Amino acid sequence: MSAELRTLVAETLAGEASPVVRTFAARLAARYGEAARGVLFYGSSLRTGDLTGTLLDFYLLVDDYTHAYG
Repeated sequence: MSAELRTLVAETLAGEASPVVRTFAARLAARYGEAARGVLFYGSSLRTGDLTGTLLDFYLLVDDYTHAYG
């Protein structure tokens, strides 16, 4: 991983997500209960910071697909 990419990742992780993003991520994780291990927000909304009139992109990380989906 390049130094530039490391810096970008570190800066992104150090930032604070908007209340809209935090709320949606929490609801997404809650839907999958104990199977949910993390939620990753990504995409153009993250890059631009503009959450109006756009889709929010998330990855839900689970411990096991069977545990998550039954």
